[in-house]
Amino acid sequence: MLKNNKEQVVTVNVDGGYKPNKLKLKKGVPTTINFNRKDPSGCLSEVLIPDFDVKEELPLNETVSVDITPEAAGEYEFTCGMQMFRGKIVVK
Repeated sequence: MLKNNKEQVVTVNVDGGYKPNKLKLKKGVPTTINFNRKDPSGCLSEVLIPDFDVKEELPLNETVSVDITPEAAGEYEFTCGMQMFRGKIVVK
């Protein structure tokens, strides 16, 4: 969700995967992605966003905020620590 032209905030529920698993962001706008983990599976205890050099632990029943600024249009993948569950960031 675009709060204003200066900031985007998106919430991803981590429960049996990522919901939503496709995030649409605007290029050049600082973004906070809030990961809210509800699934006790160890696989989902970490999120990786390699193109933004992000590797974050996701404690159960807590929200973890990840800040990125997508500078280039394109598609960027995010995964769980074991790379079994996947999502996509689409930047336009």
